Amino acid sequence: MKALVATILVLVAAAPCLAHDTWLMPREPQVTEGKQATVELTSGMSFPQTESAIAADRVQKGAWRTGRAKGKLDKWEEGSSSLVMHLTAVGTGTMAMWLTLKPKDIELTDEDVEHYFEEIGASESVRRDWESREPGTVFKERYTKHAKSFMRVGDGGEDPTCLQPAGLAIELLPQSDPTALSVGDKLVVKAVRGGDDELEQFAVGIVCGATGASEILRTNES
Repeated sequence: MKALVATILVLVAAAPCLAHDTWLMPREPQVTEGKQATVELTSGMSFPQTESAIAADRVQKGAWRTGRAKGKLDKWEEGSSSLVMHLTAVGTGTMAMWLTLKPKDIELTDEDVEHYFEEIGASESVRRDWESREPGTVFKERYTKHAKSFMRVGDGGEDPTCLQPAGLAIELLPQSDPTALSVGDKLVVKAVRGGDDELEQFAVGIVCGATGASEILRTNES
């Protein structure tokens, strides 16, 4: 099970735990077909610990898919530290799960902006534009969060259906079944937009749930 857990940690982390983030995670990385599976959605600073429950009405849409079945992630129960959903695992293979939160508007302080620039590896031109702003300019942001995770159903072999895009505005697309990895294996992912538009340079955060160690890598960099 350790290999499966490590895989999930890589894929659900859209940014490392240097910032407040949101992630979707099954309580167990592998379940028996036909049995109940539990999925949690939480937000916090210490992945993979459940910390802050997101209001159920913040979820815009969510779904799951296996090789021969699909369904919605739309029946959430609000807990003290996470949103919880129970579903029946249908179809052996790998279940892909994903959701999108509704857009939210916030205002950022200068310190927040600098922190964001560090996380995304902002270019010098972007930094110059911000530094040359008019006095009193406020940085306003509208953000939408997309979460994605995987769970093995049954004892079947690798499942290529989990490699197919979910169609999120931004998502990490594994190039091999992430639940079939063993410790020491490498996992290659693509950052794509809208399902098939590969992002040449995109910051991807990776965090280890066992140690809390995190780093930011960029696509198409060796």
